[in-house]
Amino acid sequence: MPTQPLDADLLRRALHSLAAALPPSPQGDLILIGGAAGMLTGQLPSTRLTSDLDVIELTPPELLDLCCHLAPHISDPTGISESWFDATSTTMRHTLLDGWRDRTEDIGRFGCLHVKAVGRLDLIALKLLAGRERDLADVAALSVTTRECSVLADMLPQLLRRGVPPESITSAISLARALGGNRG
Repeated sequence: MPTQPLDADLLRRALHSLAAALPPSPQGDLILIGGAAGMLTGQLPSTRLTSDLDVIELTPPELLDLCCHLAPHISDPTGISESWFDATSTTMRHTLLDGWRDRTEDIGRFGCLHVKAVGRLDLIALKLLAGRERDLADVAALSVTTRECSVLADMLPQLLRRGVPPESITSAISLARALGGNRG
């Protein structure tokens, strides 16, 4: 059976359903990246769709395991993909800029889960690093400012010490500079 893409409302409903399946404790902090992060914070257009919810962190770790186990069961009644809750991004924290936790944005509380998203600057940086067509479309939709482009061009080199491939960083910096130059 084909699955339907996720919009912000369906993402919220899926999070509520997942939270309802969780025990009331422990309380957890769930941090998102990707298109869902931009959609749920209202930074990306309401017409934007995604196939999943990219989780960069969920603490405590036992909640991450439990959510990964329960999330596929949420998909049946809603018609969304069994893989809607994507925890594979938890291996990507090394691609986040220094201070990213201080820039997270609150999305809300869903049962025992306090859901946040990476901040705007970090979302833009991740999209530039990925450099895929859909990520660059998101960057365009975010109406990135000249100041943000300049800050990112200065901050992205810090990722070299974390093992992010130099060519990815160079490409992201070039994209930021080109975008900043186009903003005049």
